[in-house]
Amino acid sequence: MDEVTALRETGRGFVAVFAGGETLRLSKADLRALPLAAGDQVDLADYRKRLLLRQYPEALNRAVGLLAMRARSKQEVERRLTERGYLPETVEMVLFKLERENLLGDEDFAKTWAESRATLGVGKMRLRQELRMKGVDGDVAEDVLATLDEEGMAQQALALAEKLLRRLKNEALPDARRKALAAMQRRGYGYGEASRAIQAALAQMEIDPDE
Repeated sequence: MDEVTALRETGRGFVAVFAGGETLRLSKADLRALPLAAGDQVDLADYRKRLLLRQYPEALNRAVGLLAMRARSKQEVERRLTERGYLPETVEMVLFKLERENLLGDEDFAKTWAESRATLGVGKMRLRQELRMKGVDGDVAEDVLATLDEEGMAQQALALAEKLLRRLKNEALPDARRKALAAMQRRGYGYGEASRAIQAALAQMEIDPDE
């Protein structure tokens, strides 16, 4: 048996501290369903098991709700559930269920994310960085980036270059080109593709690049 040495209230619920040094984060609903108080003697293994069974349906519904709002990586869902205070075992069970039901998969997430961001004029270098920050495996990210519509991305780069140049129309052309190039690189375009897009935009706008 393990003694509850303290039960501390937090912003999102409570933290139960046990004599052996282990802690459990509990929501107010958890504590109502499975009461604990300082000084209680508890079979911690059994309590964790009952807590997992109580948490699982709620955590699964929360995860499905997150995915209904937008596509998310496995790491994102795991982080959000962990931040809510669910047991690691609960989070693991939810992720397993979602993957088994094909509701969660980094490849599908990465494809959806990359395609939607690419339509907003985000280049591959930045897409690669964003996917890495979302926890997507590097090989998965590269496979997805390789499937993106190159012609479509070139059109997005051209549109962005033209937008930037029009915004900088009151500046000397060398300064405008330099600033537009820097802005495109910040959006994740490589030097070469950004330069080509700016050159094409100047031609489309009938501006002599040698002025």
